Amino acid sequence: MNESNDFKEFGRKTLDQWKSMIEEFEVQLALGKAEAKDVFNREKKSLTEFINERKAEFEKNQKKKRADFTDYAVRLKCLKDKVNADYPTAAEGLDEWRNPIMSCVHKTEFMTGNIMDYGLEILNIKLKDLKLTLDNYRVQLALANFENLSELNDNKEALDAALSNALDMVNRIGGDDGTSVRYFMDEISKSFDHLKQAFAELV
Repeated sequence: MNESNDFKEFGRKTLDQWKSMIEEFEVQLALGKAEAKDVFNREKKSLTEFINERKAEFEKNQKKKRADFTDYAVRLKCLKDKVNADYPTAAEGLDEWRNPIMSCVHKTEFMTGNIMDYGLEILNIKLKDLKLTLDNYRVQLALANFENLSELNDNKEALDAALSNALDMVNRIGGDDGTSVRYFMDEISKSFDHLKQAFAELV
């Protein structure tokens, strides 16, 4: 799921194809320009198909990632609202107040792990802090009773800040870090067109 690793693999395969094409192109040039032109057109068709397949795959992955990031942002906002809700005014309301928060914390922890699997280093720094803060708050919340709810305040403030930081980063990234990948693919395709034009002028 790491877009960076996908990009490196794409680059490696592309360079391998370029190297193979150039080697065969040089051989065919020694035989004659007509043969070399056929080789060029064949290799361009092959690489264009490869690029289009990879672009489609990246777009599919990006669509899923954007959906995951949108859902995660909603989850963070939901937890932020619940954490900042007023404390219950009677002991009888403690579990009714606490249980939805605990459920939201567990869901947020699970989704945080999924988002971290995307391997975005800058975001993951924020999310590691969030996971630690979530853990501290969850433990104290589980042990809290009506008389000592005010002791949650410090961890509540820390969690609220961590949620704000994570939410800001998630919204800025938006799940779409594939722009450079798509640009790189387009540039490779364009470079073939320029080479084709230059080659045509030689024939």
